[in-house]
This record gives sequence, C-alpha cells and structure tokens, in this order.
Amino acid sequence: MSGEVRVELVWRDRAPLEVPEVAVLRERATESGRRWTLRLAPEEARAAVATVTGGAAFAALDDFTLATPSLEDVYLSLGGAARQGLVKA
Repeated sequence: MSGEVRVELVWRDRAPLEVPEVAVLRERATESGRRWTLRLAPEEARAAVATVTGGAAFAALDDFTLATPSLEDVYLSLGGAARQGLVKA
C-alpha cells in the first residue's frame, strides 16, 4: 500500500476500450458502473493520467482523481470487504 497512488477514472458513457492503453488499464481496475479505481505506483499513475487526458481517450473521460491511500484503502487491502462495511465484533 505504501508508495501506491489511487487513480479514479469516471467515463462519460463507456470507456474507450478500442484504445489499447485503456484496455490494459481495465485489466487492473476495480469497476463500479462508469467508475474505475486503480492502485498504481506513482510512475504508472502518471502514465495512466497521460493516457486518459491525451488523445482519443480524453473525449470519453468525465472526471479523474489522484490520491494517496486513504484509511479505507488500507482497510480494504487488509482484507476488509467493500460491500460488507465495518462489522461490530
């Protein structure tokens, strides 16, 4: 988790999977509707942002964010369930 960056991509209608770099990103993404969440090394995050903000992919992009790991990211990486949430022991 340390050293990773969270990249969230939100597509307008659908991701442009005809762009090979976007298709590769999809393989590493957690998808929720039009939102993709990726956890990448800083260099990979820079390359991903460059891919989606330049060229053909940009027209399909609605929004993106870059963030350092949050407490939620740490919880999920330690085996927490995104759908279950916190459970009182």
